[in-house]
Amino acid sequence: MLKKMRITLRMKLITSLLLVGIISALAVGLLSLNQSRSAIQEEAFAKLTMFADFSEQNFDSFLSFVGRMCSS
Repeated sequence: MLKKMRITLRMKLITSLLLVGIISALAVGLLSLNQSRSAIQEEAFAKLTMFADFSEQNFDSFLSFVGRMCSS
């Protein structure tokens, strides 16, 4: 016959506290991952926008310079 396993109160408490700890650690980790991903995306977009503006200004300056050189 199968013996019925008795789970003591001590084992129940240890198991439940471990589960609570693991679940809360996973939740904090996932929230941190999501926030850091968003921050990195925003920073990358800001840098790309800054580079695009800078490139546009340099290109406009170059065209003005070439225009002045050709008209002279």
